[in-house]
Amino acid sequence: MTISSVSSAGNHGCAPATPPPVAGTLVQPTAAPHLLFINEVLPHPSSHWNCSEQGTSEASKDAWVELYNPQSQAFDLYTVHSSFDTGPNTTRAYFPVGAAIPAHGFLVIFPTVSLSGPLFPADGSFTLRLLIGDTLVDQVTLIPLVSDTSYSRMPDGGSTWVVTDTPTIDASNVPPTPTPKPTRTPKPSSVKTDSQKSSTQGKTGILDGATTDTSNQPAGTQPAWNALSVPATTPSVSETTTQGNTSNSAPQGTNTGDLPRKVLLTSLAAALLLGLLWSSRFLTRAQKLSGKPTEASLTQGNDEFSEETVNMPIMPDDHSLTDRK
Repeated sequence: MTISSVSSAGNHGCAPATPPPVAGTLVQPTAAPHLLFINEVLPHPSSHWNCSEQGTSEASKDAWVELYNPQSQAFDLYTVHSSFDTGPNTTRAYFPVGAAIPAHGFLVIFPTVSLSGPLFPADGSFTLRLLIGDTLVDQVTLIPLVSDTSYSRMPDGGSTWVVTDTPTIDASNVPPTPTPKPTRTPKPSSVKTDSQKSSTQGKTGILDGATTDTSNQPAGTQPAWNALSVPATTPSVSETTTQGNTSNSAPQGTNTGDLPRKVLLTSLAAALLLGLLWSSRFLTRAQKLSGKPTEASLTQGNDEFSEETVNMPIMPDDHSLTDRK
């Protein structure tokens, strides 16, 4: 048997001195251990626990015992001669007329021994027994308690006993579980802090493949279309068709670090081309002077020369050299 202590303040209820009627069919119980339980005991009252004494100035003398019925049937306890005593061969306090307990309910008895007063001793510990006829149904050994303090099972009909200064007369010893209040989830705020604004400003946005600088735009404002900066070079797009599917490669940027080398290579290629064209013309002139080339070859050579030397500077005429020879 476990003993613990519970302490709380507050007003208490009361119970009628005459047990109230119980609805439904009453059954005379077969006496058996733990058919009913002594659920709560208050041996030393200093306030009014009897409802008939509410509003009077005299201190209550009515100690009380609460029973708990764990069965699914209401019982008639008067006709089977139910009683309390404080041990074998002690004086009994019988239940009043009409005493009955509902199924899964409670019954409060203010036990007295005839006209001599309360059943319980004034102080100290003692054993309280519940009997049906001569059969012991339940018992508990009480410890010394101060006034208006009860000794109760926790939970109802359980094996743990607690001392409490807030007795629950004619009610469950387990307080009802409060219903938790629903908590509201706060909605995210649409107002950005200064740090969030500063982190979003100065970033570069991408729109239709072109980069735009939004550092000068007010927070939360879409830049105008005519304010978008267009890249200086058009990125090349390679299209590869494989089994009817077309994939576009990502735009490639211009690497300005290779520009001098590209200019040098272009110049060398142009000089080489000019050298080849000049050599071809020289050979053509030499063949013409020797009389060996045909008219068709000369015409072909002139056509090739005219096509390849478009927009090229005209070389000086060599007639003076022929005249000298």
